[in-house]
Amino acid sequence: MIEAEKDYVKVVSDNGVISNLRFSDIDKKLVVDKRTIGRDSMGNALQVDDVVRVTNKNCNYYGQKGIVKSISKNVLFLWDRSFMTQSYGIFVEN
Repeated sequence: MIEAEKDYVKVVSDNGVISNLRFSDIDKKLVVDKRTIGRDSMGNALQVDDVVRVTNKNCNYYGQKGIVKSISKNVLFLWDRSFMTQSYGIFVEN
């Protein structure tokens, strides 16, 4: 078990590997660019702070609405109040 869990943060790498790091081990943060644009399945532009609904029927979050908090490659990090108890409101969708 890791001593003093509050001194650590869980980090997900580009490969999907989750690791625990100390705050002091993190050298720099990702710069959030509000101008980052992604595209949905219909070709519409998506930006940070847009409200979207998950339309993939094979997904666990089908029909769920969320606010786009970050865009990374083909992944959207969405926020919804109903997930506050599980993951501080954040869920991830392709």
